[in-house]
Amino acid sequence: MANEISLFDRKKIERLAKKASEKGIERATAYLWKVATNSIKKGTTKRKEYDLKIFQGQRTGENDFEQVSKAKKYLSSPKRNGENASIQTTSVQHEGLVRRQGLPSPKGSYWKKSASKPGKPPKTHQTDTHGWFDYWLKKSIGFDPQAGVVYLNPAGEKKKGKVKTYIPRMLEETGMSGTMNVSYLEGLYAYKTRLPDGTVNVTYIPIWHQEKKNYRIKPRPFLKPALARAAQYLIKILENSIGK
Repeated sequence: MANEISLFDRKKIERLAKKASEKGIERATAYLWKVATNSIKKGTTKRKEYDLKIFQGQRTGENDFEQVSKAKKYLSSPKRNGENASIQTTSVQHEGLVRRQGLPSPKGSYWKKSASKPGKPPKTHQTDTHGWFDYWLKKSIGFDPQAGVVYLNPAGEKKKGKVKTYIPRMLEETGMSGTMNVSYLEGLYAYKTRLPDGTVNVTYIPIWHQEKKNYRIKPRPFLKPALARAAQYLIKILENSIGK
């Protein structure tokens, strides 16, 4: 037996097959992650502007004041010259209200985003909310090559910013519906204080319009369609790795 030549080493073959299959799984997982990530395109984001209002005098209702005028006309009036203006707000989102000359901007703005068709992979956008990061939906897809898993990582613990943790899974499986509170800047309240020396201090206080809005977002799956598109190539990767 000691002089016999063995052409088959079962344990060695098993080790090689296991090693090859592990590499194949890693390659297949990385490829699937790439297909899923690339299926989510960056959508266009445009800033739209609209005219603000200036509110003055006593408030008679929720958003009713004695005098209401267009901000552009009010702020461009010669009567505003010499006024010391300030804006009562601490939010980073509203820094755009202040212009270099000290007066608030006569226009408000919002982001308009393009959306994909229902049933197609969703689009990812630049953020319009302080504390979030751009294109977070695309960045929320992760993979573990050793475990052979492509997964959603919406929490984003290692990334700076916040994420709505339920959105990726909702888009993939069920869609979303519900009621949300929507608010937009309607204008500013001009509160004037006249000093003995004739100086006029004006504090502009943002006035927000709020309403409830019902919404329904249909599913826009992206992981399962990616698996379907990549299936044949994944099988080829695994077969080639085991066959080597």
